Amino acid sequence: MLNRRGIEKAFELAMTELAAGQALALAYIDLDRFKLINDLFGHLAGDEVLKQVCSRMQQTLDGAHQLGRIGGDEFVILFRATDIETARRICLEIVDNIVTLPYRTGDKAFQVKGSVAWSKSAATSR
Repeated sequence: MLNRRGIEKAFELAMTELAAGQALALAYIDLDRFKLINDLFGHLAGDEVLKQVCSRMQQTLDGAHQLGRIGGDEFVILFRATDIETARRICLEIVDNIVTLPYRTGDKAFQVKGSVAWSKSAATSR
């Protein structure tokens, strides 16, 4: 998974591909009420849950899709050369995978939910 600077660099490259006529979709995923885990059980528990969430998200993506963390519980996915319907389907699958099973750390289990928003751009012909 990319950090904030890594996803910014990947986005810059994707924008040049967009200008050259490639499709690009961008998704924003936010974990709902994740801050409560950190506040109630500490950052070690929160970090472990984040690792597990990221692992589930990455399992759904392929090599053409790039996942980056841009904030504490905020992620961006770049879908390069991917049509909007495919990106939408993958995003719905990711959100479903996030909530399917609880996340375990130590003797505790946490349920995490996610919300997604996406945007599509298409190069214009000149």
